[in-house]
Amino acid sequence: MCNNCEGAKVQSYDVEKMRARLAATIEDIGISMRKTSLDSGLSETAVHGIVKLGRDPHTQTLAKICKTLGVSMAWVMFGEELHGAGESD
Repeated sequence: MCNNCEGAKVQSYDVEKMRARLAATIEDIGISMRKTSLDSGLSETAVHGIVKLGRDPHTQTLAKICKTLGVSMAWVMFGEELHGAGESD
């Protein structure tokens, strides 16, 4: 159990918006979903499966994709950067 989690807010996210943010980022960068997958160390169809076929990515998979794209998981999942306790805006 988390000792510092009392009163912590759990934030849910809209999966369709997450997929849209991934697709928009890939398009903005100008690379293919296949290249994004391969550069992330995933199968060549992994990103296509998430964005176009509605597959739900594991956290580690999403982290790899976000790292490749140069965006945070918080932004992909929630559309904004999240700040934890002790961080300032």
